[in-house]
Amino acid sequence: MTWLAETAMLSQGWRRFLLLLVAGAIAGLSVPPLFIVPALFVAMPIWIWALDGAERGKGWRRIFSPAFSIGFAFGWGYFIVAFHWLGAAFFVDGGWIIGAMPFAIAALAALIAVFWALPALLRICSGAMAGRGSSRFPPGLPPPSSRAAMC
Repeated sequence: MTWLAETAMLSQGWRRFLLLLVAGAIAGLSVPPLFIVPALFVAMPIWIWALDGAERGKGWRRIFSPAFSIGFAFGWGYFIVAFHWLGAAFFVDGGWIIGAMPFAIAALAALIAVFWALPALLRICSGAMAGRGSSRFPPGLPPPSSRAAMC
């Protein structure tokens, strides 16, 4: 388990994106009809560990910082699996539009994944992760003077 935590915290770039995409897909197995709820106990810590290891950007990089991509990758993986039932709509009228199904589901999942990316970004920018055991729940905020310097 320590290896997984270190991997999630220290990975960067496309490896972190792929790890979180897979973790989100594992978390997506918890929705009906599968209801594999223990998958959440595997996937959610990976998301939190990745947020704990996220570096903070400067300037415009703050907006699309690693925290944003962490939340987006996890949410995208989650919703790609969770929206599997939308594929049934592409079989109507003989399935002549079935070729658009993967693109439509991936695009919708990407759009909805932004709603996972924004809280991840706000968690970093709010100062809740001041490097002092940030995986506590609920996270405590540092004093206002140090919070402004983080984001």
